[in-house]
Amino acid sequence: FFNQRRLKIAVIRNISSKQRIYRNAKEVRNFRQKFSIRDTAVFPLGDRLCAYTNVICKFFLFLNEHVSLNTNHSLLHMENKVVAAPEYKGFAGANFNYGKLALMAGLQYVHNLYTAVGANEKTEDFCLLNLSGSYRLTKNFSLWVRGENLLAQEYEINAGYPMPKATVMGGVKIEF
Repeated sequence: FFNQRRLKIAVIRNISSKQRIYRNAKEVRNFRQKFSIRDTAVFPLGDRLCAYTNVICKFFLFLNEHVSLNTNHSLLHMENKVVAAPEYKGFAGANFNYGKLALMAGLQYVHNLYTAVGANEKTEDFCLLNLSGSYRLTKNFSLWVRGENLLAQEYEINAGYPMPKATVMGGVKIEF
C-alpha cells in the first residue's frame, strides 16, 4: 500500500551553479509529503522467519528559494528482533542555499536499536547532530566541511563495536 499526495512544485535549474530551485506552481508555500505503510512482510532469517511492519513518513517544506526543511520518521515492529534495526528512527533537517554558499543541519534520533538479540538482547537510544557546509569558489572548485555526531554520543550499532564520537572533516572538491 502506498499513498502519496503532493502540491504542484516546479523545479527550476540554475544553469550557472547547476543547483535546483524549487518553486510552487501556485501561490501556496512549497510542501511535499510522502506517507507509506507496508503491510506485514515475512522473510527468511537464518533458520527462522522474521515478520515486520514498517511505517514511513516524509515531509518537505520549501520556505523560499534559499531555505528548506525536511523530516522523516520510521516505525518498525518486528516479531523476531534483528541486529541494527531500530523500532523508531526520526530525522529533522534544514538546508540553506545562497549563491555559492550551502549549509545543512540534521538531527537524528534513534530509539531501541537492537545491537544484540537472543539471550543477551541489548538496545541503544541516541541522538546525532550533523552539520555541513560548502562554498563554491569557481565553477569547478569548492571547499567543504562536515561535522558528524557533534553531540559526541556514545553508541554502538553492533554490540562491541563503538561508533566514533564527534568527527569533523573538510576538503576540496574539484569537478571536471
